[in-house]
Parts: sequence; structure tokens; C-alpha cells
Amino acid sequence: MIIPVIMCGGSGTRLWPASRDEMPKQFMPLFGAHSTFQDTLARLSVADLFDKPMIVTNDRFRFVVAEQARALGIDCEIVLEPIARDSAAAVAVAAIRARTRTEDAVALVLAADHSVTDVPAFHKTCRSALEVARTGQIVTFGIEPTHPATGYGYLQPGDPIPGTDAFSLAAFIEKPNVATAETYLSKGYLWNSGNFMFQADVMLGEIKHHAREIADAADAAITNAAADADFLRLSEADFIKVPKISIDYAVMEKTSRAAVIPASFGWSDIGSWDAVWTLSDKDANGNAVSGKAVCLNAIDCLVRSTDNIVTAVSGLNNVVVVTTPDAVLVTTREKSESVKQVIEAVKARDAT
Repeated sequence: MIIPVIMCGGSGTRLWPASRDEMPKQFMPLFGAHSTFQDTLARLSVADLFDKPMIVTNDRFRFVVAEQARALGIDCEIVLEPIARDSAAAVAVAAIRARTRTEDAVALVLAADHSVTDVPAFHKTCRSALEVARTGQIVTFGIEPTHPATGYGYLQPGDPIPGTDAFSLAAFIEKPNVATAETYLSKGYLWNSGNFMFQADVMLGEIKHHAREIADAADAAITNAAADADFLRLSEADFIKVPKISIDYAVMEKTSRAAVIPASFGWSDIGSWDAVWTLSDKDANGNAVSGKAVCLNAIDCLVRSTDNIVTAVSGLNNVVVVTTPDAVLVTTREKSESVKQVIEAVKARDAT
């Protein structure tokens, strides 16, 4: 079966001010009673397809991870990173740990803060990807684009892999401008979802070949790890030696063993408040409202209020208003991807 690996150590700054360092977006209930981390766990509850999930997270999130998994009645292996080291470190650790379960382990790496609306299609894609991963390919999940997005990287499919739904991966491409993105759509390129499947020994071999220092430091961090109740706490002295780099840069842009499988299962990385609006339930005027909030003479707005703070929006269209006890964000949906710049401006002001 597939060993699902959920990476949930990120800070979720793109959904500030609701998402904070101490409680990032993957642990927040954005679309109902459950967090996106819990929704991801729930998608993996298929007994004949998925093995026990492995969670790779930061030490400071250990209790919220354990509590949210326990609330669903799902048993997990929880690996704690002492410091943030980007995705290459997490993937190396996950691959090493997966091999302790079985030598021919296949792992599926997923982000905790993504949304999938068509779960049966997701499971179908996983079954197809498993066939390809068993041949020694590292299979990326390429999302069929719905518009020329500039917030995603793109994948260029190469030749079809006979007998499968996958293609060789011709190129990883960085986030483009609008004109370039339109060209990519016309050529059949796919969005890079950041989710991929691989045999653990294949991924470890590629990490050792292209980024040996990552493999060595991750292996040492596991060898010297300490069991702590329900957690495996990686050795900080060893883990700190892992270069801070993504798996895309460290391996996927260099390997000759990459494949891409086109996927269409209602995927979103929830990378902006506009994405939250798109996925949210709306009233007759297209407004997505949560908490103690009111919309009057407004169209297609997202209004979120926490801690019983009354938030009223009147006479505006296509805006985002997020109210928390210590911060308020007001922006247009179109410009909601610029929240990182807002945070930088706030930090700069506080530093003066």
C-alpha cells in the first residue's frame, strides 16, 4: 500500500491575519468544522490503498497535530522537525522512515494545506500513479489548468509512458507572467501541485546523487532521534546540518527519473484569500461570510470575523475583509496574493 506523508510545518503567511506562526492555515477550519490537515487525513482513510499516515511537522505543532488526528480517530506516525528546513529535508526523512516499514515502500507526499473537492478522482489518480512509481519513476501530480495562473509553477509533459496514464517529465518551469502562462496552457502544460509519489529507495538514491549532504544529515537526524511519547523527535544537532532547500530544486529539477500524471480532482493550494472565497459557500450575492460579519449591498466579497468582533461591509464588491483581535486586513480579491508584502510592511513599521 501507499504510505501517505503529510508535510505540515509551514507558517501559512498567505492567509494572514487569520493564519499565524503559532496557528498556521493548515490547522484552521477554513471551510467547515475540520481543518485542511484533517481533510487531508480523511482523504487517506481507504484501507486497501493507504497505509498508516506519516506526519512530518515542526516541534511546536506536535500537540495540535496529535489532537486533530485523534479527533478523527486516525492513528499516525508523527515525526518532529526541531527547526524549519524546507521540503527536501522532510522528504528525505520520510523516505528513510518509510523504508523501516518495508524495503519496497511507496510514499505519497502531500501538503497539509491543500484542498481536494473530488476525492474519488484523487483516489483514482493515486492508483494510477502507484503503477508508475513501481517502475522506479518519481511521479508528480500535474493539475490540468483552468486559467493562466501566475502563482503556480508549470510542468511540461514529455513522451507518454506506455501502458500508463503518465508522461515523462520534460521540464519544471518557474512561476510565469500572464502572457507566458497563456502560452503554457496552449501547449498543454500542467500546474505543479507539489504532490508526488515514489519508491522510497528511488527517492533516497536520487537525493544521495544530487544532494548527498541532505541524505547524510537526515539519516543522522533519524539515527540519533529520540522517542517522546507518541512522537519521534529528530536530532537537532544533526538536522540543523540539512541545507534549507525545496525538493524541487534539490532533486526534481535535476533527476532523469521524473514522470507526470495529469490530474483533475478539484485541487487548490489555497494560496490566497481569493482562493478561500472560491472554495467557500456563498449567499445569493456571492458573499462568503463567517463569524459575526454582515454584508449589505455587497457582491462577491469574503468577510471573516473572529472572537465575536462585529465586522460590517457595505456598498463594496470583490473585497476581502478579515478581522482578528489584533489585526484587520482589507484588500481586493484580485490583490489578495500580495499579503506577504503586507506582512513585510507591518514588520517594517513595528521595527521603527
